[in-house]
Amino acid sequence: MTAQDQWLLPDLSDLGPPRMVPRGAALLIGGEPDPSVRALITTFVRVVDKAILEYQSAREAFLIYGSSREALHIGALSRGTSHLECCVTNAHRAFTCLHVLKQQQQSPTVDRTTRLLAESMSDAVREARHLIEHVTGEIMKPTGRWHAPGLTDTGALEVGNVSIPTAQLASALRVLWKIADSLA
Repeated sequence: MTAQDQWLLPDLSDLGPPRMVPRGAALLIGGEPDPSVRALITTFVRVVDKAILEYQSAREAFLIYGSSREALHIGALSRGTSHLECCVTNAHRAFTCLHVLKQQQQSPTVDRTTRLLAESMSDAVREARHLIEHVTGEIMKPTGRWHAPGLTDTGALEVGNVSIPTAQLASALRVLWKIADSLA
C-alpha cells in the first residue's frame, strides 16, 4: 500500500439514495401495526443512512488530504476523522436497533444469513464506538500510549487499541444497507 492509498476508503456511492425516503412513504400508508417495531425500523433505516453518509463524507475528506500537495492539510484530516467517528457511532446504533428488532415478536423477518453476517461485524464497531465516546477518560489514564482516533498506514480506523480496517467497515455498512433496503 502506498502512502496515498491509505487514504482510499472503499466507495459506497453505488448503494444509491438514502432509504429513509421510501421508509417515510411506507409510514404514511400504514406499515407495522406495533408502534415500537415501527419506531425501531424507522430509527434503524435513518441511522444506517446517516452512517453511510458520514462514511462517504470521511472518504471525500481523506481523498482531499491524501491528494493534497500541502504537507499538512490538517483540516481535511480532522474532518475525515470526525466523519468516521460519526459513522461508527451511527453504525453501532444500527446494530443495536437490529439486535432489539430481532427480539420483537411482530418484527419483520430479516434474511438469516444477512442478519448473522451483520451480527458478526458488530463487536468491532461496538468496541470502537465505546472508545470514541469515552476518549477523554482514556486520554487521562496513566497508560501513556493513548492517541487520538485516526487512520493507520494500512488503511484501518484505529481507536485506542481497537483497529477496524476500512474495508471491513465498508462491508458492515453494505450489509446494514441491504437490511435497511429490505425494511424500507
